[in-house]
Amino acid sequence: MGGHIPKAYIYLPMGFALGVELFQLRYGYNRKRRSTAGEAGA
Repeated sequence: MGGHIPKAYIYLPMGFALGVELFQLRYGYNRKRRSTAGEAGA
């Protein structure tokens, strides 16, 4: 314990997780928007 951990080992997974979350938010928003637009046109 107490050994030095390279910052890349911390920031890289954090950045990846953030990217995945943003992708999910964007995908969910587009999906929700498409479904409501499709129902309104029917």
